[in-house]
Amino acid sequence: MTFAQQLYDLRIELASIRAEIRDKLDHLESLQTVNAAKEAYGLCLADVKKRLTEAIERKSEKENLKRKAKLDIPEIAPPPIGIPKLHPRRPGEHYRPRRNELPNRNPELDSGTNRRTISSPAGQRFKELVERWYGYWRLPRAVLSQINRIADDLDGSPGEALMLLDEKLYNTPALPEETEEEQLERLTEWHEMLIDYRDQLMGKIDSEEIHYGSLLSIWQSWCARDENDAWETLIANSIQDVESEIGQIEREIAELEIEIAGLGDGGGKL
Repeated sequence: MTFAQQLYDLRIELASIRAEIRDKLDHLESLQTVNAAKEAYGLCLADVKKRLTEAIERKSEKENLKRKAKLDIPEIAPPPIGIPKLHPRRPGEHYRPRRNELPNRNPELDSGTNRRTISSPAGQRFKELVERWYGYWRLPRAVLSQINRIADDLDGSPGEALMLLDEKLYNTPALPEETEEEQLERLTEWHEMLIDYRDQLMGKIDSEEIHYGSLLSIWQSWCARDENDAWETLIANSIQDVESEIGQIEREIAELEIEIAGLGDGGGKL
């Protein structure tokens, strides 16, 4: 296969990866609205949730009354907690921390190696390339500063900086007199950096979705509220579920009142 054919195939794959990265960035951004959906859901159910809380409190009161009526004895304060005896050290004995009290040791710190001084070779090569040719690429200074910041961030990925470059730098020689072989080498390294960035975004999305858990179904309905009736249906079903729970608690309260009334003079209906 010629260099030209390899370049053609690689550029198609790079375009696909960049499109996938943009989709994942959009998804991460949209996940920031989960809390807004949670708040909207809470407001819609605020009244019925308040009634549920009140019903739960009334049931708890009735249960306490029933318990007191059955026992018919005054509450006894718990005995005071004794003070544990101390075992003084013998003269000349030094304190030795238990094994679980020993401080955690960081092998990187012990060896004198600071993780934040370790740079990504690919990221540094890309940074040097941009700093040398940003004028030739007509790259705005603001973009150059952003690329430098990303390249120096060891918790990030140089692929994020690659997403700031113009499309033409993927489809044409990026340097004066750059050969097809040199383009293939450069784009192959860029491909690896973009793959790493895509995988990092996938990890972030998975982490966010695990964090939000059951709120995602509420959020999805909320996001589609202008497209279909999923949001209205969700709210109606949720209110109905809470109303059913309130009804069950009210029936339990009524049974408790009957039981209290049958326990004697101290259990009259309240």
